[in-house]
Order: sequence, then structure tokens, then C-alpha cells
Amino acid sequence: MNRLLIGLTEDEQARWIVAEIEASRPVAAGWLSWPFADTPDSTDMSKFGGLVRSDLTLKPWGERFKSYASQPTTLPRPTPRLQGFDFAQALTLPTDKLTPLHEQFADQIRSAIRE
Repeated sequence: MNRLLIGLTEDEQARWIVAEIEASRPVAAGWLSWPFADTPDSTDMSKFGGLVRSDLTLKPWGERFKSYASQPTTLPRPTPRLQGFDFAQALTLPTDKLTPLHEQFADQIRSAIRE
């Protein structure tokens, strides 16, 4: 399993970036992928941030980007809006109150997914 610079596999990288696209759909008209290819000698995110590996073979993220780019009018629906999670409350609640808080938020996510 090849781990990238930030500890993600190539598949995890693809899922993460697709999730970013979905989360930003309500406020974005398009997306730019920088860089095109991995550059293993780099010291920044371009080390493993490309659509293709340094040998120009397509990565899972490149496959997903290709799919999105080929069908811009049929992109998946935007991610449903969820009620915000109160992190300050979660950090200060007694332990016995955390499970119900978590379950309430998880139920909201399950409901949004079913929509």
C-alpha cells in the first residue's frame, strides 16, 4: 500500500478530493487540479498531489477527475446541508452526554444520505 506525503493511499486521496468537490459544489463553478503529475523530489503537496504519477500513469484521483470532466452537466447532486456540529459543546460535555450528542448528529447524516 503506497502512502502519500500526508499519509493517504492513492485511493484515499481520490475519495478525499472528490469529497472536497462535492462539499464545495454549492459555492464553486469549477475546480482546478494542481499539479498535473506527482513530482517526487518536491517538498510540498505536489510531491504526490497529481492526477498522474511521475511516470504519467493515471492515479485513482485522475480517473475520478476524468469522469467528472467528461460529464460536467451530470455531476452528482451537491452534498446535503447538515446542521452544524457544536464542537465546543462536545469538548465540554460530561462523558455520559457525548454518546447521545454523537447519535443525534449521526441520525442527521443518515437522514441527509437518504434524501
